[in-house]
Amino acid sequence: MKAIALILCAAGLSLVATSCKKTYSCSCTETYQDASVDYEGTDIYPIVAKKKDKQSECDKYATGVYKTYDESVRTCTAN
Repeated sequence: MKAIALILCAAGLSLVATSCKKTYSCSCTETYQDASVDYEGTDIYPIVAKKKDKQSECDKYATGVYKTYDESVRTCTAN
């Protein structure tokens, strides 16, 4: 079954094969403000995921080491 899905994906028939992974972009915006810093930044990352999983893969870039400031607000949207 996996072989059939891979063939369908390779042929561009992703409407039929739900397990196809594609490359999407993940756009992140980060804001932070305190008494001495007023920061706003944006980043774009490529992600490879199934269509239904693209936002959850993108959300990984909203936390942890990807944040410039620990207390900043970072939101990411998969496109």
